[in-house]
Amino acid sequence: MQEVTDKLNLEDNATSPPVPTQNKGLQNKVESYYTTSIPAEPGGRSSGRLEGVLSIIFAVISLLFFPPIFGAAGIFLGLQAKKKGQLSLGTTGIILSAIFMILGIILGILVYTDIIKNFNFNRY
Repeated sequence: MQEVTDKLNLEDNATSPPVPTQNKGLQNKVESYYTTSIPAEPGGRSSGRLEGVLSIIFAVISLLFFPPIFGAAGIFLGLQAKKKGQLSLGTTGIILSAIFMILGIILGILVYTDIIKNFNFNRY
């Protein structure tokens, strides 16, 4: 009985019409459009230089403006630069971001307390 059903299935598959295929030329063009890779930078490696420089810039900004936000962003970008191969630039950005973030918080506290201490509330 099993042999009979196997033969019937083989005969059904043999007489079924072929499935139409898509235009291979168009499909190859679409695939090549979506699978092209971005050429590597000169030197054959991903740079990470941009992240390192931005890390140092954010470190300096964190000294005066929103130290926790810019300091954390600088540390994150420094880590990304190290991950991409810029070890010295990434390490410099991480260290400066951490130091300037702490100094910026201390500076903000000192300025805020000085303003509150010297503010004349009776004038308003």
